[in-house]
Amino acid sequence: MMSKVLPSFLVLVLSHPAQATVSVMNDLSSSAGFTVLGDTDTKVTFGYDYSADGIPSAPNGSGTTGLKMEANLEAPAQAASAAVVTSLNLPAGSTSYRVTFDVWSNFAINGGGSTEFAGGGIGHDAATVGLNGASMIMTGDGGSSRDYRLYKDSSEQFVHSGQYNPALTSNNNSDATLSSAFPAVAPPAAQSQIGSNDSGDSGFQWMTMQIDVDPTMIGVGTTTTPGVASFTLTSAASGNTVLIGTFDNSDGGTPVDMDENFAFLYADVFTSVASDPALNFGVYDNLRIETTVPEPSSSMLLALTGLCLVARRSR
Repeated sequence: MMSKVLPSFLVLVLSHPAQATVSVMNDLSSSAGFTVLGDTDTKVTFGYDYSADGIPSAPNGSGTTGLKMEANLEAPAQAASAAVVTSLNLPAGSTSYRVTFDVWSNFAINGGGSTEFAGGGIGHDAATVGLNGASMIMTGDGGSSRDYRLYKDSSEQFVHSGQYNPALTSNNNSDATLSSAFPAVAPPAAQSQIGSNDSGDSGFQWMTMQIDVDPTMIGVGTTTTPGVASFTLTSAASGNTVLIGTFDNSDGGTPVDMDENFAFLYADVFTSVASDPALNFGVYDNLRIETTVPEPSSSMLLALTGLCLVARRSR
């Protein structure tokens, strides 16, 4: 084992010009331009008015309609996942890009079977149901021992892989960085649920996922395979931003595609049906894809400096 300093993502962000060129901006009111891929027991609804569930307008847009995704709605229970895929629509000659979108994870507080995952990914092949490419998904209820997960295609990446933010001692909601950044929040009053989630959970609050990608960049690993992509989350409830992790195709592991398509992801990886399936779902809004990256905010820079800490890698 040896230690290695990992400054790569900080360099990636600072190297881009300050002006952004938007290639995609979509409020998800229509399925036009999207490919829906789902297991049998999944449901996808465009133009869903989430105010019916007491959910406020998402932070990066106006109105209360978006994309609703559901999984494992009926018995017999089985693992189920869905992906809603669209082209990145990058102009010819472009390299790096940024994807942002708002996501709300809802769940039934009382009863079992409520742990499901929402998120997004890049490099999806637009043919595979569920996870493909470089992805990040998260639970709403903190019901997994690994609530914030990175995936290369369908292969989960674990904390010891060195791809997660070194400031995270685990990818569970109980991690000190996550629990201090993301507050415990009660569900909307309109849902007539009693209680709240736990600190560190992503549920019952708008989270903005940001994915910064340079498919041509060679990172700081042991090979010359290009491709670097980082995933961060910002809580609208607290205003805090946390870098979850960075994929670096030069790290000697299996490289993952970072071109072509973006996907919204929703999955129940467990064989269970929620006690009240109507309360278990993910809502997505305000998809934005930029082909150059604007100057990061001070909070973003603060989160990214964590990558300059020492991370352990196997040799």
